[in-house]
Amino acid sequence: MKKIFTLMIVLAFATIANAQYYYLPNLSAGENPKGVNTDIEQPGTAGWTNIATTSATPAWSTVATLPSDFTFNFNGAPVTAYKVSTSGVLTFSTTAGAVPSSTNQALPSASIPDNSIMVWGLSGQGANDVIRWKVFGDAPFRQYWIQFTSYSAPGSSGTNWTYWGIVLEETTNDIYIVDQRTYVTPLSLTIGIQVDGSNAYTVNGAPNTPSVVTNGGTEDTPVDNAFYRFINGVQPANDVAMNKLTFSPFGGAGSTVNITGEILNAGSSPITSLAIKYTANGSTQTTNLTGLNIPSATSYTFNHSTPFVIPSAGTWPVKVWAELTGDNNKANDTLSQSIVALAFQPTKRVLFEEATGTWCQWCPRGAVYMDSLHKVYPTTAMLVAVHNNDPMVVTEYDANLAGYIAGYPSGLVDRKNGEFDPSQFFDEYDVRINGYTPCDITVNATYNAGTRAYNIDLSANFAADLSGDLRFNCVVVEDAVRGTGSGYNQRNAYANNAAGPMGNYHNLPDPVPAAQMVYDHVARAILGNWVGTEASLPTSVTANSTHTYNYTYTLPAGINPDKVHIIAWVTDANTGEVYNTNEKNFSTGITTKKADAFTVNTFPNPSNGVTNFEVKLNKITEAATLEIYDLTGRLIYTSADAKFVGGSQFLTWTANESVANGIYQATIKIGNDVVSTKVALTR
Repeated sequence: MKKIFTLMIVLAFATIANAQYYYLPNLSAGENPKGVNTDIEQPGTAGWTNIATTSATPAWSTVATLPSDFTFNFNGAPVTAYKVSTSGVLTFSTTAGAVPSSTNQALPSASIPDNSIMVWGLSGQGANDVIRWKVFGDAPFRQYWIQFTSYSAPGSSGTNWTYWGIVLEETTNDIYIVDQRTYVTPLSLTIGIQVDGSNAYTVNGAPNTPSVVTNGGTEDTPVDNAFYRFINGVQPANDVAMNKLTFSPFGGAGSTVNITGEILNAGSSPITSLAIKYTANGSTQTTNLTGLNIPSATSYTFNHSTPFVIPSAGTWPVKVWAELTGDNNKANDTLSQSIVALAFQPTKRVLFEEATGTWCQWCPRGAVYMDSLHKVYPTTAMLVAVHNNDPMVVTEYDANLAGYIAGYPSGLVDRKNGEFDPSQFFDEYDVRINGYTPCDITVNATYNAGTRAYNIDLSANFAADLSGDLRFNCVVVEDAVRGTGSGYNQRNAYANNAAGPMGNYHNLPDPVPAAQMVYDHVARAILGNWVGTEASLPTSVTANSTHTYNYTYTLPAGINPDKVHIIAWVTDANTGEVYNTNEKNFSTGITTKKADAFTVNTFPNPSNGVTNFEVKLNKITEAATLEIYDLTGRLIYTSADAKFVGGSQFLTWTANESVANGIYQATIKIGNDVVSTKVALTR
């Protein structure tokens, strides 16, 4: 499906020939400009040089000089030195005296020296606040970065921070202003350029532009970054830029890869037609796109009509470019990416991280779909319920995941393609499980009952040559979590069928009392922080190589070691994508038991149409009823009441021909006690 994402563009400029800039926003970049800076966004990162430290009031940095072989023109004239204010203003007018206050204004402003670039409205008063520089990339397109590290907003207090970069690029003379990460900092910024008191250029929203990168504030890699690109000159009418390529870099020999990506209309006129071309394995393929209406500064996703067929094992470079009539700027038309044919086919498993909370009235939907995934795909769906603002919260895990979702319940699937409602999990599983992954991962773990310590050995066997910031990560998960406090009561929008059926929750009250609730897949610890453990894998691996890493973890009191899973994965810290995952399961099994009066064993499961339920009772009791629901909560079968006494008794569901294959919830009721379980029907 074609999608158009509109990004507003505002230009403020005078009409003199030698004083003009225009800008292009890239607010969904997911990387730093051109991907050359992959540094972690933390104080003390290696290779940076500090030019200003914390200051109680706005102050200029020392004057810094660009490297002698780094040539950069500002507004058409060469510059060699600059200074930066702790209020967020960089100026090439190094003799400027008065320091701009942290109270930003609209441009042009008399408070700003001539020849300045700014993220005006910052404050560098914290203990870790520094301004620093570093050079990235290779000549002749190196980037000189000036970074505001661990900054905040004027007047802010408490724990908060923001990271921004001003980037000078040699040869192109482009200026980038990079929004890197922000945590609970109420920013209202002037982002732009002031050439002099009459000529200035600001981004949309200035002087009240916020940060758009607020993913929990602890996502300290470029995977969520956004930026604005300022270009000296007059914006051409026709200019298309190849913004990013989104097709898989992996595949099997003989498989097909859809060539997909995103273009940006960098011209001032709408794009109504263009051609997308790619060259691979000595052949060029063309798809012509017509009937378009892509406004200026707007991105457009494409899917080439001719997939690439991987001929054989090896690495296959793919060059992709856009052709637009009247586009005389060819420098930004093309991007390249290689596709690696895997040396062997790893077993793919899929990671689900679901955001939930006992306070969330819609989160029973997440529990139903997570349990259903477990029943259908017990060995290939790795499930983590990340709780928010309740007694089961893991603060670091919750804070990061919360930045990637718009509401609850919601979740990530392999941390790729954005967030999904739990009702979409099965569809996304189908997409991910059929894709290619570059590695197998094995989880071996032992538990010492005396010390409650786990020794966790991870092993990754790679099917392709890879380079980058590869990392292991590991999460401790507990099933069958119960609690007695009110924080374990589950809000329930489905009570009394108020929002339609949902598992058995439409038969339960709002809130469901803690005594009737059991929580599965509960995250108890994330051992490698959100992005994984730095240096846990080499920066370069080769096909058929195996790499290992060890974690240790001591289980806190109150967590049942008989209900623990160790889930681990390999991730690309630059993109955030989880390549593959696996688990070591210490759990004796998930149960959705709501009382202690009886237990249920289901067999066969998956079922070919006849499903047996062994009910084990602890005491003489009363009539038992079996009910079967589909995943929408619709009741499709009710048994006749059966009089049960103590011991093992059996109920049977024979699905008639009208019942489709899929996941169903079986609920057994005996008096006031209820047990629910999932049945997979696969005839």
